[in-house]
Amino acid sequence: MNNTDPQLQRLLNRKIVNKINDFPPTASNAPADTVRFLLCLPFDYAQFYTALKVFLPVIRQHHAITRLLVPQALFPLIKEIDPDLLIPLITSRSDAQGFPTDPEVLALTGTDLAVAVDLNVIPTVPTAFIVTRSRAHIKAGFQTEFSEDLFNLIITFKKENLVENAYNRIWNLVQPEISKSH
Repeated sequence: MNNTDPQLQRLLNRKIVNKINDFPPTASNAPADTVRFLLCLPFDYAQFYTALKVFLPVIRQHHAITRLLVPQALFPLIKEIDPDLLIPLITSRSDAQGFPTDPEVLALTGTDLAVAVDLNVIPTVPTAFIVTRSRAHIKAGFQTEFSEDLFNLIITFKKENLVENAYNRIWNLVQPEISKSH
């Protein structure tokens, strides 16, 4: 895996998962706008481009309700998406364990979302935190040792399969909920 930021390569462990689940609920200080769909884009370059390939039509079709959490190092690579939809995950705005401290990112945990998806095949601390702590009806992520403690929609991925197929499966599973929101 070619993650772009060493700090964000922190692996989830039982202690981190317990901290995520014990984090106090966030009051809704997010703007009462129409955001209903959150995609946490992957840190891995290849997965990042594959996610854009699969989800760019979705983002364009549902731009009014979609926000993208984008790793800081990959933020400049997105040219074809409205910058207002992008929320940068900035390394300097994370604590030593990788938990986000940025108020704009933390506000996502107080937003009533229909769907929040962590597109990292191996979930990262900040993206697993945001998806798990969000008030989304569907919290999707990939199968790992701790997935059942973090997500309510778990996608199994085998390395011999294409990640594009997994992303298409995610979209097929969450699309009915997104369509209801729009």
